[in-house]
Amino acid sequence: MKKKKGFTMVELLATLAIIAALTTLAIVGVNTVRTALKNSYYNRVKKLVIAAGIDYYNDHKSERPVRINQTNKVALIDLQNEDYIEKVKDYAKEVCDPDNSELITDKSYVVITKKSTKKYSYQVYLNCPNYSDGDPQEENPNPNVGEATDCSNMLRSNATGSGWSHTSIDLTATLTPDITEYIIQKQNGDKWETIGSTHTGDTTLTISDNGVSTYRALGTGTNGKYCTSNTVNIQIDKDNPRCGAIEGASTNWTKSPRLIKIKCSDGENESGCVQDEYQHTFSADTKVGTITIADNAGNTTDCPVNAYIDTTPPTCGTPTGTSTSWTKSPRTITQPCSDNVSGCNSVPATYSTTTKTASVTVVDGAGNSKTCPAYDVYVDTTLPTCGTATGGGTSSAHKFGNVTVSQPCSDSHSGCVKTPYSKTFSPTTTTSTIAIADKAGNSRNCTVNVYSYPCGAPTVSGSVATTRKCPYNGETLSNTKTVTFTVGGCRNGMTSSNSYICHYNTKSTVATGWSSDQKHHNKIVEIGCGKVKCGYHSSNWHGSCKSSTNHGAFTGSGTKWSLNRSTECTYIKAVSDGGTKEMTCNMGTGKCVTGVSNMIKNC
Repeated sequence: MKKKKGFTMVELLATLAIIAALTTLAIVGVNTVRTALKNSYYNRVKKLVIAAGIDYYNDHKSERPVRINQTNKVALIDLQNEDYIEKVKDYAKEVCDPDNSELITDKSYVVITKKSTKKYSYQVYLNCPNYSDGDPQEENPNPNVGEATDCSNMLRSNATGSGWSHTSIDLTATLTPDITEYIIQKQNGDKWETIGSTHTGDTTLTISDNGVSTYRALGTGTNGKYCTSNTVNIQIDKDNPRCGAIEGASTNWTKSPRLIKIKCSDGENESGCVQDEYQHTFSADTKVGTITIADNAGNTTDCPVNAYIDTTPPTCGTPTGTSTSWTKSPRTITQPCSDNVSGCNSVPATYSTTTKTASVTVVDGAGNSKTCPAYDVYVDTTLPTCGTATGGGTSSAHKFGNVTVSQPCSDSHSGCVKTPYSKTFSPTTTTSTIAIADKAGNSRNCTVNVYSYPCGAPTVSGSVATTRKCPYNGETLSNTKTVTFTVGGCRNGMTSSNSYICHYNTKSTVATGWSSDQKHHNKIVEIGCGKVKCGYHSSNWHGSCKSSTNHGAFTGSGTKWSLNRSTECTYIKAVSDGGTKEMTCNMGTGKCVTGVSNMIKNC
């Protein structure tokens, strides 16, 4: 067999030696780290236990020693049972002084020693399943635990004013020369909780927790002793105050100022309201206003309140239904209204009486009013007025033939359609009516006097300048004048065949073809109903002035006339009713006297 080559014994021993050395180094390094971690852990635990003891004796001042260098102690299990500290565990997570602590001969505790009139020191003894640092009272009557030289003013905050803030607050810890390290704790009920890790220099924590929180520092001095710093209260209130009961608010609109009050409330652990009650007087246009309340941290809340204030009058719109055309029917006109605050309603108005223009007042919900500009209504229900009619007769002064009556019309509203109104009436009408109307359609019948008859009354015109005598036996008269009667229509049964003949003057010259005595004959005027006939004696006329009662006649009439030589010439006409009428003309004045007047009046 071929011999194999392997490690020599020297090589194996050398290899083992190297491995052993490396293992030793590794074990030493790990143990060193583990020891450092354990020591740091127990130092931290001791600080917490001492802090719990300090809190206990602050609450139980009667248990403090009364003489200098006098001591007293409180068991760890009592601190745990009274919630000054949670259960303390060793590095292996086993509870120190468990509830069945009677199995443990030596219990953990905190020792308090009075050092001076107002200063105390604190020592701690831990006896855990995996750790024990000995009884400080037996092994070391002056153990290296207690208070450091000074850490009373290590903490401060940047809070100002009332101390309350609605933003974060900086908590600053300043390391004093005799303090090597410290922790910062926050009070949680009856307990203190450590925040963060151990600090070896100045540090600033930004506190943003809402509410009141208390902080302290536990320091380790250069002499190895412990101390407790001053406590700092951080008061942060990020919550706004709450709106409470409201007094004086209303949803009823008003134009008067309104005072409204509101209560302010804040949470139990908050800063509290600056005022318990806030108030504000609203006087401008406001429906829902706000009252601002504030707490001591500077938080504010705008509380809505019903003010319902309106001091601005409404606005008039353009009315509908207006017209400048007159009517006698009712007319409804609506006046629009607008108001941006309390609001307003349009105003309808119906006009059924005489109204040309009108104006209404609009009112808003708060009682503010405004009279709108006048608008056109043009309603006329008033009848026109009859004026005094003209053109008609009376019962004592008749009109003859067709009579036209003029009736004036007046109307102070829409005005008459026309004025005057006129109407022609036929004979035999005594009274009648003429209808007048205004521009709105109102009409009225006006009663008028007509008194119209078939014949009109005669009228007289002309005159005679000198006295005249009837011509006789060839007398020649000079400076003659003509008097003319004109006669209107007929009445009282007279017809156009009836006539009156009046002898007025003579012809001073002889007409061609006249007989010698015809030149002495008078000019004849025949007055008949509806006609006047004038002429000289001709072959149709007979008779002469040879005697005082000479009678003659003209063809077709049977008229008899007489002539006297006095200053009056009388002519008699026989009428159809069998009576006679006399007309006497005064040749001296050329006027008809009584007989003629009666004759005309009775015609």
